Amino acid sequence: MSMPAKPCSPAGCPCQTSGGNPPSHGQLYMWFAAPHMRGKVVACAEKLQWTADTSSDDVDIVLTIAEEHGHPGTYQIFFDAFTSNERDDSRVLIVSDHRVPTLADAKSIESLDKFLARQQGHWLTKVIDDGQLKTQFQPIVAAHDPRHVVAHECLLRGIDEDGAMINPGRMFDAARAAGLLFVLDAAARITAVETANQMGVTSSIFINFTPTSIYDPTNCLKTTINAIDKTDLEREQFVFEVVESDRIDDMDHLANVLREYRNNGFRVALDDVGAGYSSLNLLPVLKPDFVKIDMGLIQGVHLDAVKAAVVERLIELAHDIGASVIAEGIETQEELYWLTAKGVDLMQGFLLARPADAPVLSLDRRADK
Repeated sequence: MSMPAKPCSPAGCPCQTSGGNPPSHGQLYMWFAAPHMRGKVVACAEKLQWTADTSSDDVDIVLTIAEEHGHPGTYQIFFDAFTSNERDDSRVLIVSDHRVPTLADAKSIESLDKFLARQQGHWLTKVIDDGQLKTQFQPIVAAHDPRHVVAHECLLRGIDEDGAMINPGRMFDAARAAGLLFVLDAAARITAVETANQMGVTSSIFINFTPTSIYDPTNCLKTTINAIDKTDLEREQFVFEVVESDRIDDMDHLANVLREYRNNGFRVALDDVGAGYSSLNLLPVLKPDFVKIDMGLIQGVHLDAVKAAVVERLIELAHDIGASVIAEGIETQEELYWLTAKGVDLMQGFLLARPADAPVLSLDRRADK
């Protein structure tokens, strides 16, 4: 995952604003990757009752889209008509106010692929802009006493127009495709902070973040830090948790992000450790405060000699660098017994508690009964 090297200003960072939804009607200027695409575009335009103009010397085609004939769903026909390479190599610009584009519009030119993804991701921008994100809390308990809740992980959820829950995986998939990962990740962090404050959380608070969503640490984290400082919560309560740690390519960028968090009084955690080779390499370099062992290793660990050997080694490595070990994804009593015996510090999983709208102070029952 390669990140831009240059810093951004607070107002100009991709993480600061979604930019709203792209217009779905107006003039769509298109520059093709290959000449044969002109025929495909004309055929699509005819089906959609859009006017096509190929007379310009500066652009391959200009489509005029009336308001009654243009809405995000209609763009699916373009997605289906072109290959991924054609979409990625072609460029488009949409202007909604019937004016002639100027040089200032050049910054809005984007690939056809990204433009179509943003049209299809219209719903996600609306969810973010309308404040339809919510946070659920999953307890993290002490291994020596599973009734004792020491932390909560904040988990993102979305709410659709019918009030139904939107899976976070669907939101992040759409965000990556539409170039909205910066925005969604920042909005998720702020929603978690504000919800934890409203709920009066007194435990540690784990908040996930994707390293590639932090364009420039100093500027992109300001909104999160400011949101925390406006609450009654203390900075030392927060633990920022790196997700997708098995797919980190830009080590320097990740180190800079974690350094920025620590410099501001927060702790950091690595998630999914053991899921990939690179996540193991991160341990001695980044020295996180917490190490969360991947649930794929945890589930059935008591029955699998290879998993057991890997988990035991991870526990040893984490303790060697001074990190606390969290076993996540615990679903059976046998897993809990084995992990407790092997010296994990904290535990999390459906056996103990599922995510809920409200945090809990303690669990009503012992997990070993």
